[in-house]
Amino acid sequence: MHSFESALVKTPEGLKTPPSGVFSILKRHYGESLITTLFRTGIINYSDKEGPVVNKEALKNLPKHNQRILTAALIYMSPQNAVSLDPHSLYVEFIDKDRLLIKRIVPIELKNDVDVLYAPCDSLERYIELAQTIIQLHLKNRVLLPTDLVSLNDIYPMYLKKLHIFNTLLFRLVSQYDNSPSPNLEDLLNWQFPNGKRPTFKINGETTSSPKTVFELVATYSDIHTKITELEQSGAENFTITIDGSSYTVKLPAFGQGDRGVVFVLKGQNDVLKLPKSTIKSVSVLFDEARSAKFWSLKAKQTKLFEVPARRFSHPFGLYAVLEKNDGETLTATLIRLKLLNFDPSTNKSWLNIENLDIENNPSHKTLSDAIIGISEIMRDNPDMALSISPNNLHVNYLDEAKTIIDTVHLIDVGLSHGKNKYKGVYSFEDYLISIPDRLEKYLNKPGYAPKEFVDIQNRASRLVGHSVS
Repeated sequence: MHSFESALVKTPEGLKTPPSGVFSILKRHYGESLITTLFRTGIINYSDKEGPVVNKEALKNLPKHNQRILTAALIYMSPQNAVSLDPHSLYVEFIDKDRLLIKRIVPIELKNDVDVLYAPCDSLERYIELAQTIIQLHLKNRVLLPTDLVSLNDIYPMYLKKLHIFNTLLFRLVSQYDNSPSPNLEDLLNWQFPNGKRPTFKINGETTSSPKTVFELVATYSDIHTKITELEQSGAENFTITIDGSSYTVKLPAFGQGDRGVVFVLKGQNDVLKLPKSTIKSVSVLFDEARSAKFWSLKAKQTKLFEVPARRFSHPFGLYAVLEKNDGETLTATLIRLKLLNFDPSTNKSWLNIENLDIENNPSHKTLSDAIIGISEIMRDNPDMALSISPNNLHVNYLDEAKTIIDTVHLIDVGLSHGKNKYKGVYSFEDYLISIPDRLEKYLNKPGYAPKEFVDIQNRASRLVGHSVS
């Protein structure tokens, strides 16, 4: 077997049932059936009227890297006549968690009756046409259901968005090293960090990774977060992480986390270390933050309606950032404290008490309202600088220890939304509040949230009879 081909195909060695080793590999390397890949990337679409239909334009737009892998693997397997080429019996392993670039094809079934249709199969285009016929047979025999395919069709726009973010990140990273990067995407897909400039990662002095490519860089964070979880489970209270030559001792557990990053307190300092999560979008968001932090810090100084934590250091390639630590509470907790929001821990549901809102007479309500309206107006005027102002991304600091008078509102996460402004319709504090229960419900079951804290605050606030909580 040619070395290139053997890297693309993992043969089940005559076994009729998928060996357990294949499934462990698939889980680690983000696998899915080839049918899922074909529909998720828009190469085949489904409608009740026409059934499965090949989209030649989507096939043409499939990254050349994926086309080469699929073509080489399928043509190599075709004359073997040992394994099934049914797309329902082929699994695809991906390099990245976002499932953008294919690593290899994994056949998990031996040849079956439908495989006679695949002889000969001498091109990717021919295979896709035959796959369309096989999918029709699977629908007729109810191996597949129309509802399954329709739901896969719905994923296609998200795939295109992720592909765009990936391409953008590649161009940005390459431009940091090369003043005249090639506009050819295929060159970028094969791009590697120059010799001597590969970032290195160590935990407690042990080298975790020295990635060559962007995909290895993203995968590195998966290994890092796994190692951190293991350290925390072992009872460790801190650890040392070295990134690109700079070392930091951080406390466990994590101080907080969002959709794209995790924050750790630096031991002996009033700062935090922020690491991206293990997706291309997460690395891309942190890559953007240095630029967005300058913009939002300037707006905070100009308007004096909110504050942005000082940024001590931003790695030029988005590997990490060091920020000023903010000890305020989340806006969610504040709204419960002010009796503007109620929370039921038994159902993780929340609801508003709009009747308690009194911006005109309550200084704390006005401080919050001014901050939210001010940030919303800035985003409408600067859509490329739009970000999330969910209650988890805003912290509130108080003038007094009893937390009865609000001092400042802090915008603690300045990761950009890439032109998507969820808050463009917010023209008042009430507009903003109306959106909170639905947003809160999405996050309450994620790590980093503390429903118990909300309950404690709610109970204390209910006992403050006759006392101002403004």
